[in-house]
Amino acid sequence: MSSGSGRGRGPGSGDKGGSGMGLCYSSLLSQAQPKLARRIVPADNSCLFRSISYLITNDTDSPSELRQLAAGIILSNPHRYSSVVLGKERQEYVEWLLRDESWGGAIELSVLSEHYKVELDVVDIQSQRIDRFG
Repeated sequence: MSSGSGRGRGPGSGDKGGSGMGLCYSSLLSQAQPKLARRIVPADNSCLFRSISYLITNDTDSPSELRQLAAGIILSNPHRYSSVVLGKERQEYVEWLLRDESWGGAIELSVLSEHYKVELDVVDIQSQRIDRFG
């Protein structure tokens, strides 16, 4: 995944979208240099959210905040995130997404990369395939 050198400053401090995850966007984007780093996160079904949390805040302890953020965005965009896109009714999908045992995937990567205005590059370390979001 690509990340800049910026660090979150806490709730309400430059946050876009009210997620509670502050970020100094202008300095992050102006200093952004693509880099690849492997970080080990717990294999607890929230690894995608922990990884994105690490990129945004340099901390892996906010997976539920990111789940809630993604769920809110999905609920507030019914035309973009229809049952055809989600594979089930929107409310059912959001309830599933908010459960700790549910894995995040391409939809959540797309939602969060757009929200934070970053490109997320997901590398399969076995096949070396790279999927880009944002």
